[in-house]
Amino acid sequence: MKREIPKISQRDSLRRKWMLVALLGTISAVVVTSVYGSIKPLPANVSYEGREHRTDYVRFLEDHTYVSSTESQVVEQEIFDTVIRNIEEADQFIVMDMFYFNSEHEAGADFPPLTRRLSEALINKKEADPDIEIVVLTDPVNTFYGAYTPEHFQRLEKSGIEVIFTELDALRDSNPFYSGFYRTFVQWFGNHGRGWLPNFFTSDAPDVTLHSYLEILNFKANHRKTLVTEKAGMVTSANPHDASGYHANTGFEVRGAVLKDLLKTEKEVVEMGGRSGEKFDSFISKVEVPEENGKYKVQLLTESKIKERVLREIRELPRDGKLRMGMFYLADRDVIEALIGAAGRGADIDIIMDINEEAFGNEKIGIPNQPAAHELVEKSNGRINIRWYHADGVQYHAKMMMMEKAEKTVVIGGSANMTRRNLDNYNLETDVVVTGSNDSEAVKDIRDYYHRLWNNTDGKHTLDYRRYKNDSRLLYWRYRLQEWSGMSSF
Repeated sequence: MKREIPKISQRDSLRRKWMLVALLGTISAVVVTSVYGSIKPLPANVSYEGREHRTDYVRFLEDHTYVSSTESQVVEQEIFDTVIRNIEEADQFIVMDMFYFNSEHEAGADFPPLTRRLSEALINKKEADPDIEIVVLTDPVNTFYGAYTPEHFQRLEKSGIEVIFTELDALRDSNPFYSGFYRTFVQWFGNHGRGWLPNFFTSDAPDVTLHSYLEILNFKANHRKTLVTEKAGMVTSANPHDASGYHANTGFEVRGAVLKDLLKTEKEVVEMGGRSGEKFDSFISKVEVPEENGKYKVQLLTESKIKERVLREIRELPRDGKLRMGMFYLADRDVIEALIGAAGRGADIDIIMDINEEAFGNEKIGIPNQPAAHELVEKSNGRINIRWYHADGVQYHAKMMMMEKAEKTVVIGGSANMTRRNLDNYNLETDVVVTGSNDSEAVKDIRDYYHRLWNNTDGKHTLDYRRYKNDSRLLYWRYRLQEWSGMSSF
């Protein structure tokens, strides 16, 4: 018995063709959006390289938590003490740009009240001098991407301080496989309505929306940590975030013409959101600039210009040169290969790294530092020396590199980790380059800081590399995939 195969009607055939066209069109839209989002033109003064300025004033700053020789915990902090002093001493204006600026942490935890201290310093300054202009820039992560506005930001605005949450859409997409989908289908709906999902930062914070979670997966940020007044500027690795209050950080306080460069780069952050940056021109004209002579050279770098300088310094490091690095995340392939190459030429390289096993009370698996450290040691045949920061519930959050040469030392430090996201024009980052003679005060302070940690002077600061040696191939390729694809938080 023959069975008749149903014929496809002309209408069904046409419908299938249109469905196929719609599917291919949708896929094409996502792909085009993904590609464009990862290579689109950058705003002006993003990836900025200022010129070298001369100054006599450079001060190295550090925050450090460690176990003393008597087994007691010691907390040494000077970064935000210096921030607050500069706020109090300002006369004309204050511009502050801070990534994490919130007090959120799990109930019962005991952290320094950095958010409250800094907020009150700004509010008190505005009340004491109503004519001073204060601008606070920060990342939208502090509002969980528009889900709510923390009370301290409301207080700042109520006191007459301008608070600007960075518009990140102008930046390139570091996670294009996801961001193409997000930009095609999600971004148009906005973040409206009452939150109903738990806040993963802390259970005490307001609930958030699904849109907030979908936006965070773009993994982009204004990651800067800067302060500038007409008198002084600061570039640091430290966040005024209570749960980060005990972390180890480094920073620099500088004066002179480099402050104008800081203001140019922060003006662009303001204008990225469609706001006028005109007032920043008046700020620039008010900067106190002495004659450009001094014992230090200071240069401001942002985004990929940081990477260019880092690679140049490593690649030009002579056989008898010394490189000392302290880094929270080290994963960028170009930097890793340059370090291995410098070690092969005979350069003396020491690196202090965070073990990447804890973040705000949550366990991590050692990515990227543990597999990256193993690669550095193995491929350099042990010529690269690594020690781990003694992490007792804190992070080694520093981002600094020091090159000791025959007659001078070059130091690069600020907000940028050595990762693709931080160095390849995805995040907003600010670093400063300080060049001084080997016997200058700031250089000696930095050298003494590093030697103290490396040699465990007066306490337990660092641990032997073998303590957290990790040769897992699975972990290595996982970190490589995440670094390449952008599907990671580092």
